[in-house]
Amino acid sequence: MALPIACALLSACASTAPRTADLDAPRAMPPAQPLARLAAPATPQAALMAAAMQGDFALAHNDLPAAARAYARAAQASRNPELAERALDLAIAVRDAPLAQQALARWQALGAPALGVRQARASLALAVGARAAAMTAFTQLTQQGEPGWKAALRALASARDADLAGAVLEHIATPQRLPAHAGALWLACSQLGAQLGRRHYARTLAAAAVRHGGSAAAYLWQAQLRQADGDRVGAAASLQAGLRRHPRDIPLRLVRAARLADGGASVAALRLLDTGPQNHDTYALRAAIAARARQQPALRTLYAELARLPAAQRNREAYLLGQLAEWLRQSRAALRWYAAVPADAEHGFAADIRRAVLLDRIGQTAPARALADELAEESFEDPRHYRQASVLQAELAQRARDYPRAIAAYNRALLFDPDAWDLVYARGVAAAEAGQTDAALRDFHRVLAAQPDNVDAMNALGFTLADADRDLPEAKTLLTRALAARPDDAAINDSWGWLQYRLGDYAAAVTVLRKAWRLQASADRRASGARAAGQRRTCAGAANSRCRVAHRPAQPQRAGVARTDRLMTRRSSRAIALLASVLLLAACAPATIPLRPGTSVELAAQARRAQVLARLPVWQASGRIGVADGQQGGSGGFDWAQDGESFDFTLTAPITGRSFRLQSGPDGACLSGLKPQPVCAFDAASLLRAELGWVLPLRELRAWVLGMAAPGSASHMRYGPDGLPAQLQQDGWVVQYRSWDAQARPLTMPRLIEAQRAPYSVRLYVERWRFPEMAPSPEAAPGAHGDASGRR
Repeated sequence: MALPIACALLSACASTAPRTADLDAPRAMPPAQPLARLAAPATPQAALMAAAMQGDFALAHNDLPAAARAYARAAQASRNPELAERALDLAIAVRDAPLAQQALARWQALGAPALGVRQARASLALAVGARAAAMTAFTQLTQQGEPGWKAALRALASARDADLAGAVLEHIATPQRLPAHAGALWLACSQLGAQLGRRHYARTLAAAAVRHGGSAAAYLWQAQLRQADGDRVGAAASLQAGLRRHPRDIPLRLVRAARLADGGASVAALRLLDTGPQNHDTYALRAAIAARARQQPALRTLYAELARLPAAQRNREAYLLGQLAEWLRQSRAALRWYAAVPADAEHGFAADIRRAVLLDRIGQTAPARALADELAEESFEDPRHYRQASVLQAELAQRARDYPRAIAAYNRALLFDPDAWDLVYARGVAAAEAGQTDAALRDFHRVLAAQPDNVDAMNALGFTLADADRDLPEAKTLLTRALAARPDDAAINDSWGWLQYRLGDYAAAVTVLRKAWRLQASADRRASGARAAGQRRTCAGAANSRCRVAHRPAQPQRAGVARTDRLMTRRSSRAIALLASVLLLAACAPATIPLRPGTSVELAAQARRAQVLARLPVWQASGRIGVADGQQGGSGGFDWAQDGESFDFTLTAPITGRSFRLQSGPDGACLSGLKPQPVCAFDAASLLRAELGWVLPLRELRAWVLGMAAPGSASHMRYGPDGLPAQLQQDGWVVQYRSWDAQARPLTMPRLIEAQRAPYSVRLYVERWRFPEMAPSPEAAPGAHGDASGRR
């Protein structure tokens, strides 16, 4: 049994590599490992197993030098060339030249490929900063032909010393030394130069690549460099030159057409895209440009072209066909196209969203709302989709004047994004329409507190105050600001006229309301071209029997009821249109990022995170929290102070400001602020469950919020493209790390954490991290996970 165990250990160790970004940082040495104190094993087989275990333990403690030494010993006891190569990589990573030479010799003895040996020598010279040796080694490496060049560029791209790597690149990759007909290699060198900060070199080599071969990719890269340097004229010249030589190249046509459209030349952009080969990208850009420029003939042409495609290709474009049918006002055709989009396709969820909107538009309200409910139920574990489905439910309910249901749907959407001010505004409109004036005022005040220049919120708050005959001076201040920002806005003029009525200035009210009517009628005509101004139920003047603004009524409040209904209906339509736009934009959002198991580098970095945080048991976090149980939810601000096994957690309601405090330690937990007297229990989690009905995995959440798995149970971590943890599965919970704070110290820390286990969900947005006892430690340098910024 000993040999299989040793092989298994070696296999596990071979998948773990060091993180090289933090090697310069001094670190506290871990306690001596028990295996390190063992007597030398009696057999080579036992020596191999012990060395592999020592390396594994060292990596777990992120002690990379010890891991390198242990792997070197294992390599000497093994005849596995892959183990020797791993030992060599570790030695190079910690820049231990003697150890690297020893591992290299062992690898060679076990049959290492010549190219791999040359690459290792070049990487070692680069790692230890041996400039002359690096120049020589990389020159020799490139003399091995295309495989040598590829190996050289890989080594330079992963170098820690960008300045030295850039100097080596400029030394080996000159127009005189690069293969004359390897255009892709010229481009790769230019792109690597830009990555290493050698902009002049990158531009020079890009120009040389255009002269020597002049591929479409070379012209495109040159244009990108010029655009990044602010040379728009030069970028356009590169694209035009490339298109003269490669008129059918799709990437060139796409970039040039996008630039033309941005400059207002939509017709020229469409003409360029219409000519030549087509794929999904050209179809999508043609549609976007034509829709933005209101080019109905171009939209009809594209729609007919896509409808004539072979069945398989046409089905792949079903979502785009649905969008085109919508733009062309063919609702039933759009419904058929959207129904043809597979549920698991990239735009499957967005297609279902549009189906519900269209069903409601053609009068099939019940099926539309049923589909919206189904989407919300099925997407609960995906916060982005759940938010969209909840907004859809709110929109449909609002169109049906089911305002309580609309408010409940907005509450669900805001649970996952409590600072989505467009949704807070929309909920306020729904509350005003439902007659919940206090709730509407709270929402409008919240929006203005966060966005003081939000003109729509100024107008909504000012109108609602005037309509409720409350604080008319504040209403006047708000509407004065809104009117100054948008003097020709029909809704704002309408609100101003209603305020004049409330203030008793009936002559001014009539004048302003007439202006509002003219502005709205003009906007209606521009929008539809067919709507008659007389169709609007608006106060057109003193002779209108439906409006008593010009004649002092005996009961002003009752006389204004019909007018208030009309004004709020107008605001409802406007809010719904805005939400429809939000849904369209959200439907075009990128798909969920791909997840994968961690690489050896990422696993080592995660081990380093655990080591650093273990030395910092005292920390504080503050931000916002949302909790839901499938039927009800709540949100608010939080302050979390952790001190070893004890914590102090305060939650503050967003509107009322009411707060409660949960304190927990070795002697039990107490909840205060909820009842007149504190309520205590032996366990914080059971206390929350009993008093609030919240099911929160508090012990695990303490680790999850730090970006780690909780100890004591099995877990599965997956990583995103930026090398940071993206998903953790543990104890039936799925924890998503949506974004990270690269500015936090001592490590890159989670910013947005979402944990779900149906029907429960917890969402934390950490606005600030603090580690009061943090020593001036080196581990702060580019976080134990590099320089990643927020994801999503």
